[in-house]
Amino acid sequence: MARYPKRQKVKRYRRSFYTREMRLKKGIGIAVLVVAVLAAAWFAAPHVLDWATHTWYTVVKDRDLEAESASRAEAAASSAAASSAAASQAASSEPEPEEEKPLDGKAITGGSWAELDVTALTDDAAIRAAARQLKQQGADYALVTLKDAAGTVYYASGVAAAAQSITENPVDAANIAAILREEGIIPAAQLAAFTDPVSVYTDRSMGVHYDGNSLWLDNVSAAKGGKAWMNPFAASAVQYIGDLIEEVQGMGYEQVVLTGVQFPNIITRKQDFGASGGKSREGRAAQLTADIAAWQTRFAGSVTLLFAGAGFLFAGWKLRTGRRMRKKISNIVGNAPYMKIQEIADAIPCNYAKCCKHLENCIDKGMFGENAYLDMRTGTLVVRGAPPAPQPAPAAAPKAQPEEAKAEDNYAQILNQLRALNDAIPGEEMSDKISRLEAVSAKIFAQAKQNPDKLPQMRKFMDYYLPTALKLLKTYAELDAQGVEGENIRESKQRIEQVMDTLVTAFEAQLDRLFEDDALDVSTDIDVMENMLRADGLTGNTGNSPKLQL
Repeated sequence: MARYPKRQKVKRYRRSFYTREMRLKKGIGIAVLVVAVLAAAWFAAPHVLDWATHTWYTVVKDRDLEAESASRAEAAASSAAASSAAASQAASSEPEPEEEKPLDGKAITGGSWAELDVTALTDDAAIRAAARQLKQQGADYALVTLKDAAGTVYYASGVAAAAQSITENPVDAANIAAILREEGIIPAAQLAAFTDPVSVYTDRSMGVHYDGNSLWLDNVSAAKGGKAWMNPFAASAVQYIGDLIEEVQGMGYEQVVLTGVQFPNIITRKQDFGASGGKSREGRAAQLTADIAAWQTRFAGSVTLLFAGAGFLFAGWKLRTGRRMRKKISNIVGNAPYMKIQEIADAIPCNYAKCCKHLENCIDKGMFGENAYLDMRTGTLVVRGAPPAPQPAPAAAPKAQPEEAKAEDNYAQILNQLRALNDAIPGEEMSDKISRLEAVSAKIFAQAKQNPDKLPQMRKFMDYYLPTALKLLKTYAELDAQGVEGENIRESKQRIEQVMDTLVTAFEAQLDRLFEDDALDVSTDIDVMENMLRADGLTGNTGNSPKLQL
């Protein structure tokens, strides 16, 4: 019995590749990355809020902030001019000081936003210094976070559900708003809505549940970072957020930015939203819309509400993109009474179907007037008047000849050339060879017609050997027609006569090669049949019988 050498085991040292130093470096790298991301988010927050506010009021509310700012500037200039004129006319008497108009905290005047660190606003001096710094930087709004996504409330709230959420050192939110107004800054409060893992423990009816009254966490446990969420379907949660808005409004904040207006980032089967549509995307979107509508109805005319959450920034971007597209189409069409849809699509650029959707949107918005429509019969956007007359259909181009028909014409042309050369060469010996070439070529062409799969086998024959044979025969016919038997003519004719024997043999070999697969199939079929006959005892003897020969 053969023995094989014993296979040696290979030891693998897993721990040697993960030293303590490497783990430490990895941990430091992750910490640096997290700090960098948080720092970028901190510096980008004011710009994102500025962009979101401008998008909300210019796109959703369809207000022209630049025109409003210009009208206010013009009114201020005219007021200043009138004041100076009155002062010059009544130089002897001092003009009565005009009462300073109160700052309209609900107005959106455009401009920039800046976020204040609420924990640093501990006294009047700090608040005033921060406000003046914002004023020097050209800020119009100061965003004060009074409730963050961790559930912390930074002022002494009187709402019952916020009892466990108030920070240890609350600020005087009303005093902050008053000083900001004195310095010409519009105060805006920022409140986290449904991203609140603290208030749900004060009033469990506001939270997302599972398994009865247990609060659902977005991780395995609170020890591993799991947080509870407020339930947008819970009426008590919507009421709680509304009560906070009403409370900060009484403190002087007439603009409130609600963040976290969203459902949990993870939706599982264990969650209980207390509503049948809580698990579907459509049901969640409809509920957020209903919650926003409830707050807007409750504070209509008294508080300007801004919203931020999953999907709101994308919606604002999409609305602004649609407005830009309509402006672009307006520039393309101009004052033309009509324009081809394909021309507009090429100028955008986009495909024809998408361009039709853009144009339908423009028509619905009334951008081209009441009489504009799409004439799909002529593929035209008609702004006014009648559409252009439809152009007659272009004459149908001649159908391309199929490849098979082209090949048959080529075969017939080659055979005709061989016949013509045979007639032009009077010698009987050469005539017999040419006739043999013509007959073998005709059989090869017949095989190509019947079995197109054999064309690759005759590619070299068609592309080189046959054209070269025709070229030699044409040369022979020209030499023979000279009527002179010079040395060059005689040697050339002899060489062509000698090679004709080789060409005939080669053409016959090419024809035979086309049947190589057929011969193999026949041989295989005969072998199988003989074996079956022998196995069934139908050969007449039990010994070896001679095989059938082709």
